Amino acid sequence: MSASLPDLAAAVDDGDTVALGGKTLHRAPMALVRELVRQGREDLTLVGLANSLDADLPCGTGAATAVHYGYVGFEALGLAPNYRRAVETGAVDPVEGTCYTVATSLRAARAGVDSLPVAGLAGSDLLEVNPTLSRVADPVTGEERTVVERVQPDVALLHAAAASPAGDLCLGGADLTERLCAAAADVVLATAERVEDRETFAARAAETGVPNHLVDAVAVVPYGAHPTACPGEYDYDAAAVERYRERSRAGDLSGYVAETVGESEAAYRDAAVAGRSDEFAWDAPGAGAGRDPAPDSEVTAAETMAVCLLRRLGCVEDAFQGFASPLPTAALRAAAERGGTTHLSASGAVDSRAPTPLSTESARLLAGSPARFGSPETFDLAARGDVDVMFVGAAQFDRRGRMNGTAAGSWSSPTVKFGGGGGSGSLLPLVDRAWGWRTEHSPRTLPATVDFVTAVGNLDYLVTPLCAFEPVDGELAVTALHPGVDRSTVRDRTGWAPTFADPAETPAPTADELALLDRVDPHRVRRSGFAPDAL
Repeated sequence: MSASLPDLAAAVDDGDTVALGGKTLHRAPMALVRELVRQGREDLTLVGLANSLDADLPCGTGAATAVHYGYVGFEALGLAPNYRRAVETGAVDPVEGTCYTVATSLRAARAGVDSLPVAGLAGSDLLEVNPTLSRVADPVTGEERTVVERVQPDVALLHAAAASPAGDLCLGGADLTERLCAAAADVVLATAERVEDRETFAARAAETGVPNHLVDAVAVVPYGAHPTACPGEYDYDAAAVERYRERSRAGDLSGYVAETVGESEAAYRDAAVAGRSDEFAWDAPGAGAGRDPAPDSEVTAAETMAVCLLRRLGCVEDAFQGFASPLPTAALRAAAERGGTTHLSASGAVDSRAPTPLSTESARLLAGSPARFGSPETFDLAARGDVDVMFVGAAQFDRRGRMNGTAAGSWSSPTVKFGGGGGSGSLLPLVDRAWGWRTEHSPRTLPATVDFVTAVGNLDYLVTPLCAFEPVDGELAVTALHPGVDRSTVRDRTGWAPTFADPAETPAPTADELALLDRVDPHRVRRSGFAPDAL
C-alpha cells in the first residue's frame, strides 16, 4: 500500500484518462501532478468537476491534450492562463460540460453503466459542442431527455490530510469529489500529509472520506496539495498562486517548472513552501484592511449590490451559491444570520458562521456549520425542484438573460477562452429563480447577444454596480437605478438600448444592513472583483 511519489506517478501511463480529486483551490493532488510533469508524461485526458493548477499546469507543459470539466480557473484570483492558451491555440481539446454532467459521467463509471440521464441544460450550447451529451428518448416515458456518457478514468489522483496504515483516507473538510473519483477509477493513487497509527485514525472514523478497499497506493508527501489548500492542515497559498500566474501569463512556464517544480518534491518545498505567506490572501487574518480597495468608504457599489441581494432574500428558504462568488456569499451569510434562509455553499457547508472567505469553496466555511452537503447533491436537490434560488455569475449576460462563461468568439476558434460556467448550465433551468450579479457594467460584459450560450433559464434578477435588471416581455429591463446613477450612464454602458421599466432609486444601505454585512464579512471581501472606478 505504501509507495514513493515517483513510483505512484510511474503507474500512470501516457494516454491515460486521469480523474483529479479536490475542487478549485482546495485539495488538488498537486504533488502527483508535478511528478507527472517531471516524468514527462504525455497525452493525458484530465477529468474534474472544477479545477485550477492541477489542470492548468499539465495543459501548459503538454502533458494533457484533453480536459473534461465544468470549470478551470482560479476563482477570485483569475483565469487559468495555460489552459486558456492551450485551448485557444488548439493544443488541448476542451470537453466542456457542467460540474453536474462531469459528476454524472463519473457516477455512470462508478455504477458500471454506459450512460446516465442528467437534468438541466435546456437551451445551452453545451449540448451542441460536448460529444458526451446526447438527447435520447426515455425508454419508459418516451419523452426526450439528456444523457451523459460514462467517462472511465484509468487512474484517480487524490490528496488527503491523513492516511491509515491500511490506506484509508481522511480528507479533512468536506468530501469535494474524492469518493466519487475513487469509486469510478480503475486505479486510485493518493498522497497524504502523514500516516496516523490505527488507534488515532480510528478515533475519527466518521471523517474517513475514502476507505482502503478503493485505494491502491499511498505516498506520504507533506504539502502535497500546495499551493492549493488541504482543509484542516493549511490554506491555499495565494502568493504562490499569483507567482505561478505571473510567470505563466508572461510565457515563462518552462522557467517556473525548472526553478520551482524542480527535480523532486523536496526541491519544490524548498523553492515554494519555505517561508510561505498569505500576504495576497485578502481573507487572511490581519490582511483585510490592506486589501480593501476603498478602506475609507463605508458604502461602495459592493455594499449597494450586496444589500439588494440581502433584501430579496427575506422570503427565500433555500439558496445556493457556487464558487468565485464572494459578494453573494456575503449577502447569503447575512441572510442566514438574520434567520429564515438556509445557505447552501459550494464548499459543502450549510449555514456557515465563519467570516466570508475570498475563495467560496474554502473549508473555512465549514467552521460552525451544522451540516455538510456536497455540490453534486445540490444539483440533485435542484433537479427535484427543491432549490429556491441560485446565485450565478458569468463573463457576460445578454439582453435576453442568457449567460456566457465559455468563450468570446466561436467555440472552435475562441478569441478568449473563459473558465467555463461551472454548474450554471445545469442549474439555471432547474432552480425556481436565478439571481445574477456582475461587478463590471460595460458593453463587453452586457452585450446585446452572447457569442456562446453557456446557460439560460430562470434568471429573474441581475444586479450590477449601476442598476438592477428584471425580465419584462422576454428582455432584461432596468427596474432600479442605484443612488447617483442616471439613465444616460446606463444606456452608454450597456450593449443594447435597455428599456427602463419605471425604475425606482435603490434605497441606500441602512446602518443596520451595513453592520450585518461587516459582521459576516469583516475583511470586506465582497469588494473583490471590482475595478476601482466601478466601486
